[in-house]
This record gives sequence, C-alpha cells and structure tokens, in this order.
Amino acid sequence: MRLAKRKLEQETRNTILNRNDPSAKSVFDAVKADDSVAKEIAESFGNYLGRALANLAAVIDPSIFVIGGGVIKSRRDSS
Repeated sequence: MRLAKRKLEQETRNTILNRNDPSAKSVFDAVKADDSVAKEIAESFGNYLGRALANLAAVIDPSIFVIGGGVIKSRRDSS
C-alpha cells in the first residue's frame, strides 16, 4: 500500500479513501464507487503487478500464479 499512501500524500482532489490508512480492499472498493484517485492508484498497481508477473514468468516459467490479499477480497465481495 506504499503506492496508495504516496499518491494520497500528494493528492489534492477529493477522494473517499482514508488518507492515513488505505488498504488494497478500500482502494478497489473506491474504484467500484467511481473514485478517480482510486482508479489511478489501481491502474498503477496493475501496471506494476503485470510487469512483475511478466518478469517472473520469463525467469521461472510457472504454470500458475496465485494472488491473494486485499485484491482477492475486493473481488470476492463484488460477487
């Protein structure tokens, strides 16, 4: 959540995110609520995650990636 904290420290626009203690789940919940700041955080996170997984796949060629934590919790709550 370093990415979210860094973004929120510099952000002047209104957001529904807790500026002092953002979580992955709260960011993705805010994305669902159409919060533009949260959308930018999620997009940056997605870019970093995608690059990291692509590099990892190039090195060790796994058959599957398992992702957990707040990312998955936010998906589970939307079902």
